[in-house]
Amino acid sequence: MKNSSTEQKTLIYCQTNSSDSFLKELVHLRSNTKTISISKKELHDHLEIQKIISKNKSSLFITGYKSKNNEEILKIGRLYNNEIIESLDCKILSNKKMKDINYHGPIPGVIYGIFFLGINDERLENLFSDIFCQKVKKINREYFNYNLIISKIENNKYVLKLVNINKNLDVIDVGPILEFEIINSFMCDDDVFSGFCDLFSRKKTKNIHKDSNKDKIGTLHIQKQDLKNLKIRKNYKRGKLETS
Repeated sequence: MKNSSTEQKTLIYCQTNSSDSFLKELVHLRSNTKTISISKKELHDHLEIQKIISKNKSSLFITGYKSKNNEEILKIGRLYNNEIIESLDCKILSNKKMKDINYHGPIPGVIYGIFFLGINDERLENLFSDIFCQKVKKINREYFNYNLIISKIENNKYVLKLVNINKNLDVIDVGPILEFEIINSFMCDDDVFSGFCDLFSRKKTKNIHKDSNKDKIGTLHIQKQDLKNLKIRKNYKRGKLETS
């Protein structure tokens, strides 16, 4: 899969005819999101999802559908080499939207922190981080007032909620607040996942920087030369043969 890291980190939101509005609130928290409208009542088949996500050159997806018992299901996952390597089907037990909490809500793409409580599953945390979080190189406390908290409450039940922390360190529910249960989980083996992670570690790093005098310091790599074709000049000096 020859995609840039930016494309691979784009979250594809597959919006179906049965997608609930709480999903829109979730995906709008993330700045790098692309919405695709699917003219179907539901989308949960792996092969269908693989085809849609691969066509859009991404590796992350989120969608929603209703089960046979009319239960609201949130589905998230990741692709590698055009195949789903991780996926979660989460039955929504309850949800509160921003309008239900009567909070004005953050602007789309707001910078927020993400915290995990009681999960202790690195692969699960990694998937949640990539789905809901965004890359922040520098944190400024002034703009870091929102936090996305994902906590495990019992067995396979979790709570996801966005909160606001004001200057007095008061924690205020913002919404959406989502209580869900993971009813189906698939994680590829560690070797396949390591191959996926290698995509982001192969970037060439610059080994040249400027010092205080603005002089470039570092190692310069040049193409290897064929010394067989290197012409030399012979000088005879004081009875000795010298080359230059």
